[in-house]
Amino acid sequence: MLGDHPQVGWSPVQYGGQGQYAWKWAPALTHPMRIAVNRTTRQHESGLWMAIDEPVYEQVRQYPDDCWVLAKWVEPGSPHEWFARYGTELEYPVNGMYLVTDIALPCGEEPSEAWTVAAIGAISEQRVRNYHDFLALSKSRVAANQKNTQNQVNDLVDSVCMEYDSIPGTRGGATSWGGI
Repeated sequence: MLGDHPQVGWSPVQYGGQGQYAWKWAPALTHPMRIAVNRTTRQHESGLWMAIDEPVYEQVRQYPDDCWVLAKWVEPGSPHEWFARYGTELEYPVNGMYLVTDIALPCGEEPSEAWTVAAIGAISEQRVRNYHDFLALSKSRVAANQKNTQNQVNDLVDSVCMEYDSIPGTRGGATSWGGI
């Protein structure tokens, strides 16, 4: 096990005492990211009505491929520090969370003793992604997914709602006679 090695170690007991590093199945390794904001109104004790924005979070994958990855457990710090750094972009992980590192097994490979020994050797040289890296990566993936969806919708609309009096396969079908 990765946590039994002195170079790797365990997380503090108040966070569950799990290993600092662990093999995780990439599709199961997610983090909560804000995708929308719901605005609600509530009546304050003084009788005034207040608008309150409540973030809506969705679990977003940390790694795109379906394979085993090496993940590092990260302590979240206090809720105040978290909100100062990330606002409501990322939901506060009360018990910390595992973040994917750059070490991923080839698709179809399973963690083994040999892979674990190799991972322990690479941990000291490993650059672990931080929350800012995840936020940028997650935003770019969500934006790419939204752009892809919008392009598909545009293509469907363009193929169904063609220009008036146009002939498919031609450039509009009209002749311009220049100033006549």
